Amino acid sequence: MKFLVNLVTAFVFGISLAFGQTNCDMAANFLDDFAADADKLATIAGKPELVDSWNDLYTAGKIHFAKDIAALEKYHKLNPDVRVLLIKLSDDVDPTKSSIANFFSDMDDDLITALNSKPDFAKGVVGHKEGNLMTKDNFTNLAEELDDFDDISSLNKQKLYDAYDRSAGINKFQGFAKLGNDLNKNIKTDLITEAGKFNESGHMGALLKEKFPSKSDWHKYDVFEELPLETTNGFMKGDVVLVKKNDFGQIEDVIVIENKLSKGTDLTVRQTEGFGAVINTSDGLSMKVKYEVVNKKNANTRIDAGVYLTIKKENCLKISDHTTDQINTLSIDDLEFITEFTF
Repeated sequence: MKFLVNLVTAFVFGISLAFGQTNCDMAANFLDDFAADADKLATIAGKPELVDSWNDLYTAGKIHFAKDIAALEKYHKLNPDVRVLLIKLSDDVDPTKSSIANFFSDMDDDLITALNSKPDFAKGVVGHKEGNLMTKDNFTNLAEELDDFDDISSLNKQKLYDAYDRSAGINKFQGFAKLGNDLNKNIKTDLITEAGKFNESGHMGALLKEKFPSKSDWHKYDVFEELPLETTNGFMKGDVVLVKKNDFGQIEDVIVIENKLSKGTDLTVRQTEGFGAVINTSDGLSMKVKYEVVNKKNANTRIDAGVYLTIKKENCLKISDHTTDQINTLSIDDLEFITEFTF
């Protein structure tokens, strides 16, 4: 008991120095939250930086969420650019109704690291909040950036997709993040045979053959998904990459296809960087494959890490649907060469 009294006294003194003139009130509020729990006070005594986390959250009106020591620890690990966004989530005396408590409840170091690496990922979580309103294209662009990001677990990636969908729903765009992913999957499914080759008989196959009338031997093209191509400051992923080899196993043609939910959906930063470099070359740009990709239908077919592919501007294509995931609505006009875009 004596230890607890001394600890409380130390915190009252320390907090009143840290909080300024409203110091006494803030110190009292802090002690109201934690003085009765010796374990919580002991934790904070060992991590005094958590006082700053509590102050941020309490001042922002997250008075219920701020009582959670585990939440304070997670909040402290986030960088300031992420904190200023996530602190906009609403709080409630009932944790099940608290948006901020729900989002932080299963936050782990993997998600914290991803958010700190890409603070923009937090924007979609609070896209419905005043001052950070996002359009449907903003949501789909962000979802695609996330889809291309590898340094995050599939579980946390889905958590962010769900958060985007919730925020988009409040903004009347519910489902747009998911639609973009579903469109991408539907295009890939239609383009790939069970042997991992280009599907000439599908709807997308017919459109591509029409778009590239001079190409032949379509049956020789292997189809790869999410192929990572290095750019100046990172890498971009080709949603669908068609690779044609000659009879000697040498690569003789590469087609890179980017799938977008609508014509208004922008290229990502790395795509702009990569495609921008390609269209500024006359004979094609040699791009390095960042890591090995195996054909999802044929495990014996792969593109090794470190291989250089020559990407030509006349072989870069953007396929845009009309804010649906239905590929049967696509026409030849929805297939545009990326050389037609301004960077």
